[in-house]
Amino acid sequence: MAKRNADMIQTFVQAIVKRSLQERDYKQIGRLPKFFNSKEKILADFNLQVWPGFSCEVQLVSDGLFLNVDAITKFLRRETILDMIDELYEQGFSKEQVSQKLTPDFEDDKSSFDDTRSENSFAEKSRLVVITSYNSREYQIEGIEWQKNPKVYQFLYNKKDPITGNTSLIMISLAEYMEERYKIVLKGNELKQPLLYLQHEGQKIYLVPSLCHVSKLPPNFLKDKMRALRKFTITDVNTRFKEINNLVSTFGASSVDADDCFEKWGIKLSQECALVNGNQLFHPTIEIPGTKEEVQFEEFQRNRLFTREPMDLTHHSWAIIQIVKRKISEPTRDKSF
Repeated sequence: MAKRNADMIQTFVQAIVKRSLQERDYKQIGRLPKFFNSKEKILADFNLQVWPGFSCEVQLVSDGLFLNVDAITKFLRRETILDMIDELYEQGFSKEQVSQKLTPDFEDDKSSFDDTRSENSFAEKSRLVVITSYNSREYQIEGIEWQKNPKVYQFLYNKKDPITGNTSLIMISLAEYMEERYKIVLKGNELKQPLLYLQHEGQKIYLVPSLCHVSKLPPNFLKDKMRALRKFTITDVNTRFKEINNLVSTFGASSVDADDCFEKWGIKLSQECALVNGNQLFHPTIEIPGTKEEVQFEEFQRNRLFTREPMDLTHHSWAIIQIVKRKISEPTRDKSF
């Protein structure tokens, strides 16, 4: 298979996979080929919502194309950015302080936010990236516009007549646009909330805080909670296998062009997972030279042990490595004169 043709086929198959997922309401979030269905979200413990999804990547290998599919889960907090703004208001913060805490100013003019909150504390360390509940897209927020709200902010919009199919350019408010485009009706105080904004191709894009969630959970948030949340993920091997096979069976099925192109290029999508035979081995126990002390291999992996001398190994070769415990030197103290 020529390299140019292989790249074209890889791009085409990836497009077929993406279209099949979109037809099932799975939308890609971020740059990686990960797709989630927000319409099938589950309200879980710890004030979280769970989005089921799949990772689907088409890889070009020496034997041809390999489709790597797996069932995955995305956890999001139920609270919106508006909830976070209201929470800061209740703590007595001003508008300027709320903006600084959620979208602080930096030299590169990018917003920064890190929700490593314990109880009600905020810390600004990383950029605020939100995900919308209506189109499941991620946006990097740069600031909060307090002078605008969904009711007063207007822009030009090409409205399509459902009967004639003709379009006309009209002025529409953001609240009217959300109802027209996504069937979302903003009511009461939602019409008075400030707007989030970001720059895209020299133009400001405004988002509604009540429809936005922080894209990522704080570091280690799930570390102590995964046991309780495991019931919301697909852990059973047979169930996982069934979900993947059901998804793969839809690839190309809804497109006659895809089937014709597969046949033309001699591509056949196997409905069976690739099987690999192997044995799972236990991690070895390592004996420290000159002592009778033994340590588990995990200790070596966590860098609590290190090699005495650097070694260069050839491909597919083994070596016995002499290791010693890492010594932590005491900090030196300058004498006062």
